[in-house]
Amino acid sequence: MDEKYSDASSDSCDEHFVEDAKVGMVQELAPNKGVVKECLVEGEGTHRPTKGSKVSVHYVGTLASNGEKFDSSRDRGEPFVFDLGKGSVIRGWDVGVATMKKGEKSILTCAPDYAYGSAGAGGSIPPNSTLKFEVELLSWIDTTDISKNKDGSVMKKTLKDGNGWDTPSYESACTFTISTNGSEPKEVQATIGEATDLLPEVELALETMKKGEVCKIMLAGSEVEHELVLKNFEGAKQVYGVPYDERLTEAGKRKDQGNDFYKAKRVALAIRKYEKAIEFLDDETSTDDAQKQVLKSTKVPLYTNLAAAQLFENNFKKCIETCGKALDIEPENTKALLRRAKAYNGVDSWTECRRDLDKLLDIDPKNADGAKELEKLKKKMKAQDAKDKQRFGNMFAKLAKMEATEAEKNPTAEETKEEKAVEEA
Repeated sequence: MDEKYSDASSDSCDEHFVEDAKVGMVQELAPNKGVVKECLVEGEGTHRPTKGSKVSVHYVGTLASNGEKFDSSRDRGEPFVFDLGKGSVIRGWDVGVATMKKGEKSILTCAPDYAYGSAGAGGSIPPNSTLKFEVELLSWIDTTDISKNKDGSVMKKTLKDGNGWDTPSYESACTFTISTNGSEPKEVQATIGEATDLLPEVELALETMKKGEVCKIMLAGSEVEHELVLKNFEGAKQVYGVPYDERLTEAGKRKDQGNDFYKAKRVALAIRKYEKAIEFLDDETSTDDAQKQVLKSTKVPLYTNLAAAQLFENNFKKCIETCGKALDIEPENTKALLRRAKAYNGVDSWTECRRDLDKLLDIDPKNADGAKELEKLKKKMKAQDAKDKQRFGNMFAKLAKMEATEAEKNPTAEETKEEKAVEEA
């Protein structure tokens, strides 16, 4: 058989593109032929396991020097399971298996540095041995971090892959089953972003799932686990290319929904509704100048409502950005000035806070909320001044005490200064 050779050398295949293996293709997966893969049977689909995946393989291991078999999962009659990329197997396996697809069977030839090195392994693998493994990738389970801040607080483990490529998005209507800690599965129909009783971690998971997919959701620091099966979903309404009048209608509908969520203290849901409403108004295609101006002015109350929700969650940076967008359209909008001032105060940007409050009270001298925020700012600054005076006062007192102590130790220092002054005169 003619060999088809491909150089995909890398010590970590996650960082480099590796061509899909075809029967007979030989690929160098690590520098200096540290790991070489020869494909015997092509895999299926497009996905490969990633770091942290729990992979299941069958393998037969032989010595490259004489072909002697030293280990085989097939002889034991059960697959070998390990966590990919976690160092639980030899380096050659972490590198090689990461390039395989489901059902693929390949020979991985691992140089000593990617196998057992100078130590060898027991009596069956001598020191500095190059090893050959016939590996068949049977399946794997992916565990991924789906938390908003990628902090590991919500982890998803895929138990069965779904069909196609499409996944639900915000405002998709989903039909799924949920089982918590092994309970009887319950069928649920819910729209992402609108169901007040839908757990946040379940929403996060649904937006990553394909039709027919089965997954498990785990929360950091909790023994609670949810198993989800996405049975069906309908795509969310498209934002772009919507007729002008419909854009205004859809934005207004979401503004009202956001207001209802905000009043019910479901602030995270309110924020997403306001953001979605703004998306409808961002599309200015097929509109004349007058219509564009209406779209812009309609965005202003959405920006100020969104800023109020962000302020409620102490997301001061986002609030400042949102108010800035409102003020770009209406520079004298008092709600935007007040909310940005509060956000500036929240991050101790007192100069900017005072600037916005001064402008607000110039526009509306009787604005009670603005006057209240100004008093709050003044008290905060006064308290800081008192702390600074105490801190610097203590520092100067310590310096004076140190100088006095030094003078006591060296009483001639002042006399020397006087003598020098006289001589110079």
